[in-house]
Amino acid sequence: MLLLAGIYLQYHISPLLSHTAAHLQMPDAAAAGEIRGLIQLSFFVPVTALLLICYVRSILTHPGEIPDDPKWEYMPRDKLVALAPLSLQETKKSGERRHCKWCGKYKPDRCHHCRVCRTCILKMDHHCPWIYNCVGCFNYKFFILLLFYSALDCHLIVWSMSESVMRCVNIEETPFKEM
Repeated sequence: MLLLAGIYLQYHISPLLSHTAAHLQMPDAAAAGEIRGLIQLSFFVPVTALLLICYVRSILTHPGEIPDDPKWEYMPRDKLVALAPLSLQETKKSGERRHCKWCGKYKPDRCHHCRVCRTCILKMDHHCPWIYNCVGCFNYKFFILLLFYSALDCHLIVWSMSESVMRCVNIEETPFKEM
C-alpha cells in the first residue's frame, strides 16, 4: 500500500501541484490542475492516515482471551453441578460445556483456540497473516475499518489517477508501445 501511495503522490499529485512552464503557457488550465490536485490530496491524506491508524490498532489491540479465573478452569463432571445453571451456552452433544483441550479452560460461545497465538480467542473470526494477529472481540472493529479504508483508498487512487495514466499511454514519446 505504501508503494502505491508513493507512486500516486510522485506521478499524479506532484505534477498537478508543480509550478512548471505550464503556468506560463496556459495559466487557467494549470490553476485548475493545481486546485484539482489540492482537492485530491485533501481526500487522500486523511483516508490514508485513517487506514494506517486502523492497521496499527488492529495489530496492537489484543483480540481477547478467556480470563485467568478459577471459574473458567476445566473441572471434572462431579464438580460441574454448581456451575450448571448458566443459560444460553453452546454445549457439546452430550450437554456438557465445551472446553479447550490445549488451554484447559471452558470456552464461551464463539471462542476458538488459535494454534498460532496459542490461546483461546473470544469471538474469533480468523488469524490474519497481514496483521499477524487474530481478529477477535476487541480488534474486530479496527480490522473491518482497515478493510473499508483500504478499499476506499484504492478506489480514490484508481479513479483519480486514471486520467494521468491515460495521458501517459496516449503520448507518443512514452516508451510503453516499445515494450
